[in-house]
Amino acid sequence: MDTSATADMQLRIKGVVTDCICRTTTTGHAQLEIKLAAPGQQLVRAIHTYPNKSPASHHAASHLARQLKGKQAELYATDPRFARQRLDCTAHHIAFEPSTPERKDIHS
Repeated sequence: MDTSATADMQLRIKGVVTDCICRTTTTGHAQLEIKLAAPGQQLVRAIHTYPNKSPASHHAASHLARQLKGKQAELYATDPRFARQRLDCTAHHIAFEPSTPERKDIHS
């Protein structure tokens, strides 16, 4: 068990994704910029950078960006930077409920 103290503030943020953009950093890593509308008229902008430069990471990032728009999401983030009516942070984990159409063979 690691008992070392860290200075990082960890946040758990829930909200509706208003925008999600997939881009590539100057070092070639896939990166998501996620904008959430959180309670209290707070806008949250989170950046999530994928750890490697593989085509699979780029594909996963672009697919996730398309899926997240308009969905309720939960982010686990660090490095908060507060601005007027906005919180910028680094997202380490992104969770959301994918919407799947109801199947008639299961729900009948």
